[in-house]
Amino acid sequence: MQKIFWIALFLGGYIWMVTTGNEDLVIERGKAIYKMVSDWFQDADVDFQLKPKKISHQKTDRQRRWD
Repeated sequence: MQKIFWIALFLGGYIWMVTTGNEDLVIERGKAIYKMVSDWFQDADVDFQLKPKKISHQKTDRQRRWD
C-alpha cells in the first residue's frame, strides 16, 4: 500500500510540474536544498576517536589454586 501511495504522489508531482511549467522552480529549489545539505555536512564535526565496544559475552577464566 505504501508503494502505491509513493508512486501516485511522485507521478502526481511530475504531472503537476510538467503541466504548469514549474520545472525551473523545482530545479532551483532542489539545487538550493542540495547546497544547504552539503554545506551542513562540510561544517559538521566528526569524532573518529571512538572507544571499542567490549564484548560482554566473553567467558572469563577463573584462576584455580591447588595448594
